[in-house]
Amino acid sequence: MVQPQKDKQVRVGVRELRANLSGLLRQARQGTSFLVMSRNEVIAEIRPPAVADTTAPTAALTAPADGATVSGTTVTVSAAASDNVGVAGVQFKLDGVSLGAEDTSSPYAIAWNTTTAVNGSHTLTAVARDGAGNTVTSAAVTAPSAAEMPRTRTRLPEGRSGAAPRNRNGTRRPPVSRKCRRRLPLSESS
Repeated sequence: MVQPQKDKQVRVGVRELRANLSGLLRQARQGTSFLVMSRNEVIAEIRPPAVADTTAPTAALTAPADGATVSGTTVTVSAAASDNVGVAGVQFKLDGVSLGAEDTSSPYAIAWNTTTAVNGSHTLTAVARDGAGNTVTSAAVTAPSAAEMPRTRTRLPEGRSGAAPRNRNGTRRPPVSRKCRRRLPLSESS
């Protein structure tokens, strides 16, 4: 019988495999790997069973701070995430809806354009995911938004107001180019 050697590969012949299959499988469950050999060629490999990752990752929002008023076109939303095996990605959510694409590399962060959100209180969360599909949602952060729309100014030529000229009945008339303003003589029609 082969002596168990945890985390190592042991070579066994086909005859030994047939004679001690249940014993070799027991040793494989304890961590020993076996290479089954025939005529100095590897024909099979017996490995220990994979350990299922059932541990969910951890996640916490690091910015913005809870209750902080946010405004502007680039507010950084960031999170810290960790897992016993590895974090596959972090998805940020605004009021339960995905905010951009999942960030798959650390540091986990996204730029939030607050001008696209209505003024008021919003809830931000981060959902961390590991390679086995385990997920966790961070504690929610409430961020009041004072979204400002970008201000644009249009300069009119001096002496011109922004209002369109009006007809005698009060309706607006479209602007007329200078070329069309001169009066055309009435032609006699037959």
